[in-house]
Amino acid sequence: MTAGYSGTPLSKKLGLKPGLRIWIDPAMPETVRAEIDPTGIGVDELPAPAPGIDAAHVFVTREDPRLHRQDNRPTEIGGTA
Repeated sequence: MTAGYSGTPLSKKLGLKPGLRIWIDPAMPETVRAEIDPTGIGVDELPAPAPGIDAAHVFVTREDPRLHRQDNRPTEIGGTA
């Protein structure tokens, strides 16, 4: 498990812990996936998002209107889509 310039592993920055049910976007570059190391940290990686999921890591490289919330409710980080 590698760490960026801060020395903190990416999985820790993302709050991933053993036993969490997560889904990782297939579009994620392999280098980022390797840095997260889902097998090494002991998460249950789902093949697709599903009920009961604890976390999803989505990799976005450009703005896409399909990713915007349709109801304009506040997001968990305090903004609006």
